Amino acid sequence: VLVALLPAIKLAATAVLWFIPMDDDGRRGALRRLKALDKWAMADVFARALAVVGIKLGDMASLEPRAGLWFLGAGVLGSVAVTLGLTRHG
Repeated sequence: VLVALLPAIKLAATAVLWFIPMDDDGRRGALRRLKALDKWAMADVFARALAVVGIKLGDMASLEPRAGLWFLGAGVLGSVAVTLGLTRHG
């Protein structure tokens, strides 16, 4: 779901920021929050690459999620949390 929805959400939010009149402080804050989605966009690219590899391998190998996938997810979530914390205090 994230792989399909995140690019659409980010594009829609960017369009809103482009067309809706805002003051400079409001626009900066919205852009800062939108920038936090960049980490999720990288997860989106990684998920698509895994899907392509899974399709290309076909019967040659079997793929199953293991601990590495959970560590990757935790790393992405941690990175987003740190980025949000820094932007709020910075």
